[in-house]
Amino acid sequence: MSPQKEAKIRSLLKEEVAKRSLGASISFSLLAILIYLYHFKTVTMTPYIRAASVLMFVSAVLRFLSCRAYIRKPEMMMWRKIQFSIWGNAVAWGTIFFLTAYELKNNGLDFIVLISLLCGALSGSLVTLSNSRSLYLPFLAACMTPMMAVAAIQWLSWGQDSGLYLFLCYAIFSMYQAMQFKTVRQLQFERLGNQVNLENSVEDLRLSQEAFVKQTAKLFHASKISALGEMAGGLSHEVNNSLMTIMGSVQQLERYLQRDGTLKPDYERKIHNSQDAIHQIKTVIDGLRFFSQQSEEVEKVDRPLEEIIQRTLNFCHEMIKANDIRMIVDHIPPILVHCQPMQISQILFSVIKNAFDALESVTDPSKRWIRISFLERDEEVEIRVMNGGPQISLEVRSRLFQPFFTTKEVGKGTGLSLSISKGIALAHKGDIYLDEDSECTTFALKIPSAPDAGAAHA
Repeated sequence: MSPQKEAKIRSLLKEEVAKRSLGASISFSLLAILIYLYHFKTVTMTPYIRAASVLMFVSAVLRFLSCRAYIRKPEMMMWRKIQFSIWGNAVAWGTIFFLTAYELKNNGLDFIVLISLLCGALSGSLVTLSNSRSLYLPFLAACMTPMMAVAAIQWLSWGQDSGLYLFLCYAIFSMYQAMQFKTVRQLQFERLGNQVNLENSVEDLRLSQEAFVKQTAKLFHASKISALGEMAGGLSHEVNNSLMTIMGSVQQLERYLQRDGTLKPDYERKIHNSQDAIHQIKTVIDGLRFFSQQSEEVEKVDRPLEEIIQRTLNFCHEMIKANDIRMIVDHIPPILVHCQPMQISQILFSVIKNAFDALESVTDPSKRWIRISFLERDEEVEIRVMNGGPQISLEVRSRLFQPFFTTKEVGKGTGLSLSISKGIALAHKGDIYLDEDSECTTFALKIPSAPDAGAAHA
C-alpha cells in the first residue's frame, strides 16, 4: 500500500472517530450526571466518586467540542484535544469503577449497576473507538485494570474466593474485547481502503476525461491552423502577384497622364485612392503570409509588441469598421515580447472577436466601442481588451475557459477559442483571465517581455 493511500485511510479513520464520538460524548456527559446523583452504598469513597464523575462530565464536553471542530476543519492540534479528552474519560471511568467496587466488595444491586456500566462503556467505546489503537486500548486498560486489581485484592488480601472468579472473568472479557477491536478495526480499514480506491479511480477518470478534452481541442486546433496556414500561404502568393501587376499599371498610367506636365484633380484623386487601396490589401496579404509562416514556428522569438498589435488589428479592421464600432488603442509601449507572435495574435483576435459578438446586440452608439490598453510590469506586459457591451453573468464567468462551452447559437461558436487561448498563454508562462473588478467587460492577457526589452526603449 502506498504511503499516500495509507495516510488517506488513517485520515478517514480519524474522521469517523470524531463523528461517532459526538453521540458518545453526549451519553458520557449524561452518565456522569446520573453517577453524580446516584447514591451508591458507599461512605468513604462517595466524595471521590463524585469528583471522578465531574471529571468525566468535563472531559465529555471537551470531547464533544473538539470532535465537532475537527469535523469542520481537521487539524493535528484538534486531534490531540480529542485524544486527551478520551483519555480523561477513561481515567474517570477507571477511578469510578475502582473506588465503587473496592467499597462495595461484590455485594448488592449497586455492584450489578457498576458491572452494567462497565460492560456498556466498553461495548459502546468499541464501536466508537475501533478505528484508533491509541484510543481504545488505553480506554480498555483504564477501565478493566482497576476492576482486576480490586478482584485480586479481594482474593489475596481479604480471602474472598469470588475475587479469583471475578479476576478470571475480567481477564477473559478484556482479551475478548481486544480481539473484537482487532477484527472491527481490520474491517473498517478494508472498507475505507475500498472507498479510497473508488475515489482515486473516479479522480483518475476525471483527469483522463480532462486530458482527452484538451487533446481533442489541441488536435482540432492543429488541423485548423494547418489548413489555414496552407490556404494563407497560397492565397497571399497569388493575390500578391496580381496586386503587383495592378500597382505597376496604375503607376504607368500616372506617368502617361503627367507627360503634358499636368494632371486633372479627379484623375489624381482616383489614382491616389487606388494606390491607398492597393497598399491596404498588401498589408492584409503581408499579414496572411506572416500567419502562414508562423504556423510552423516552434521557437519563441523577440518581437516588438507594436508589430503584433498592428498585425492583429489589420485582420479586425474591416470587421470593426463595417459595424460602426469604435476601436480605441492606447499608446503601445515600445518593448519587445518573447513569444510565438502568431499565437499571441490568435489570442488577441479571439478576444476582440468575442467583444465584437457581444456588441452586436448593443444599440446605444456610446457603448459600441472596443479599447486596448497596456500595463507594463516587471518582466511582463499586460494587454487589456475592454468593450462597452453587457457584463458577463456570474454563472458564465465560472465556465469561460472550459472547453466547448459557448453562449452563442449553434453554428456560431465552438467554445474552444478561450480555452485554447488559456493554454497558449500558460505555455508562454503568462495567463489570460477576466478582470472581475473592472467596471466594463475586460480580458487581460499577460505575456513575458524579452530579457533585453529595455533595448526597445532606447
